[in-house]
Amino acid sequence: MSLLRSMFPASGVPDRFLAFWKALGQVLPELPADPPPGKTPPALPAPDFEEPVLRSLVNLIGEEALATDPETLTRHACGLGYRGFLLRQVGAALPLAVVYPESEAQITALMLWAAGRELRLRPWGGGSAITPLPTASPAYLVLDLSRLHHLQRLDAQNGQVTVQAGLRWEALEQALHAQGLTTGVGFWTAESTVGGRLATLGWPFAYLDGGLLARVLAVRGITPAGPLTLTRPMAGAPDARSLLLGQGGAWGVITEATLRITFLPENRLTAEIDLPDWETGIALMRRLGQQIPWTWARLTPLLAWGLFTPQLPTQWRLPFSLLRDQGRADWVRLSLGWTGRGEVTALIRRELEHLLKQEYPEANSTFHSGDFQELFWFPRWLERSRLWEHGLLFTPLEALVSWNRVAPFLRDWERALLSIAQTRLGNAWVASTVHAVFEGALVRSFLLAYPVDQEAEALLAHLDTVEAAAQAVRQRWALPFLADKLLQAIWQQTAEYLDPEGVWVR
Repeated sequence: MSLLRSMFPASGVPDRFLAFWKALGQVLPELPADPPPGKTPPALPAPDFEEPVLRSLVNLIGEEALATDPETLTRHACGLGYRGFLLRQVGAALPLAVVYPESEAQITALMLWAAGRELRLRPWGGGSAITPLPTASPAYLVLDLSRLHHLQRLDAQNGQVTVQAGLRWEALEQALHAQGLTTGVGFWTAESTVGGRLATLGWPFAYLDGGLLARVLAVRGITPAGPLTLTRPMAGAPDARSLLLGQGGAWGVITEATLRITFLPENRLTAEIDLPDWETGIALMRRLGQQIPWTWARLTPLLAWGLFTPQLPTQWRLPFSLLRDQGRADWVRLSLGWTGRGEVTALIRRELEHLLKQEYPEANSTFHSGDFQELFWFPRWLERSRLWEHGLLFTPLEALVSWNRVAPFLRDWERALLSIAQTRLGNAWVASTVHAVFEGALVRSFLLAYPVDQEAEALLAHLDTVEAAAQAVRQRWALPFLADKLLQAIWQQTAEYLDPEGVWVR
């Protein structure tokens, strides 16, 4: 216990972690009774940065806006996820330096400087969606946008806010909440920045109608071809925002965004309903979406709920032994949320209670009002625990499917992932959650495995195999967006126009 308390802040997290580890042992029985000490691999050695080039960069940007120490370089090369943890052990392509620009003018100067020396640039937001580069990658610099973190303009009357790209989305929400406002979306990862999420178009949870793109009124970026300010198109017009949104910094760097905002809901109601299987949960979710339209929805296996939420009060979770004794190992929890005036949410609750009593008498149900913390799935404390430092392979896999195909897709998806994981890793478990997002049903699965005494190189290979299996299932169930040859031609033409000298890492 003393070791764990030294690893975590004094906030009750060690006790939660031990409770989680004990519960996890019922899913992965080969786990040791006590979690092994966390291990942090050493920082990789910094690459050789020629002294004249380094001095030139210092003269351009200033010494205080530059970092070349191995720890910072390693973090910005590998990212915050499990793959980055493994690559820290086997080696990764480190940047020559991490630069912290404070203006668009500095970014433009850096692009010209890098182009003249045949160096590449790579933007960095929060680091949660970074794909580590192969060891043979060309020399590059990382532009960490954390100093571009200001809320530029707030226009509550017209429902708009303009922010710099390095502002964390949670910090933006906190600033808006103080004014009784919100963007209506949030993200699972606390490190998410506005620019990073727009660059990757990660799926958010939403507690107001519409998806992430519906919030983006305008986006500004700096490319070698010049600055771009792209606005939301009129209905039926081409969406030029795709030159910057979702491209991962392929053509330039997002520096600013104007987002649609609205007033915080007057009241929020959450319902938690336990149902016997996925099919029943999906059917009820879709039915309620038509009869009592919800604002957000999620389906979670009760076993996963009990595993991932040991910090919740007893009445909000069921221990594994109770689930198994009552034959509820296959049950799922349907979580639904509504927003509106108090009398409206009260009426919704009465209607739903009546429906459940009449048609789902075996279902357990609980209601509560207030914040939608249940949307953060899995809990933030678990995210900070960095399970892989205790020898656990723990990685998310996602797929987007239409609602009418969720149940059969989920069976095929979990069967494929579990089969390849058990073949490669031995002791493994897959826990899936279905989220309602603007685009459809987002299946978000967590693969847990406890591979004993495997080297990082082997684990990377296994992880590649698992991700290849996941991609094969996605392709079986989804129509291809564009033919590969056509997509490559589009990328080539875009590169020739926006980045003719190949400054940005792709």
